[in-house]
Amino acid sequence: FEGKENVHITALVDFFNNMSKLVQHTVVSEPKVKQRAALFSKFADIAMICREQNNFLMSYAISSALGSTPLYRLKKTKELLPQRTVDKIEQLKELYKKGASAKPYRSALKHAVTNPCVPFIGTTMKDLTFTHDGNKDMVSGMINFYKRVLMSDSIQQLNQFQRKRYLFQPVDFIQKQLRSDFKMMEGKEGTEGYLYDRSLEIEPRES
Repeated sequence: FEGKENVHITALVDFFNNMSKLVQHTVVSEPKVKQRAALFSKFADIAMICREQNNFLMSYAISSALGSTPLYRLKKTKELLPQRTVDKIEQLKELYKKGASAKPYRSALKHAVTNPCVPFIGTTMKDLTFTHDGNKDMVSGMINFYKRVLMSDSIQQLNQFQRKRYLFQPVDFIQKQLRSDFKMMEGKEGTEGYLYDRSLEIEPRES
């Protein structure tokens, strides 16, 4: 894959990263603990709604943010979370738990095949990389068609989700705001160091 870049894949990866950083930034920018807890609950609700609508990319991005180091360490904030929010965060964590098989996510994706869906591109990329790196291009001087079939299966699975479209209408001011926020996340305020420092400011380490 060296030297190859797909602008659509890059856009999906950038969206995931920027959305995750934006959620973190929103929470650590709130100085009041009760409001931070409310933001946690709101984002957990949004992530679950996205999951119910098979928008796994958005759902996973938010879930990743809620489990990130800058937010995970906010003990005082998390103590105020209602049990329903805690349960939702745990459900999301289980769905997107890391591992070679990613079984819970793959199972959910399989059941979403007949409906509009936005899959998490990272799992497909890992599958393609694993197949590409783990199988030779040529076997006994002949093209390794088995490798091509495996890679084709992964790509076809991704393509099938483009056949069904959501019926949502674009909301211009939300899209404009997100573009502006994402641009900010590509700068200093979206860096891991900045987000962690802000987390320490609102909830210093306990001595």
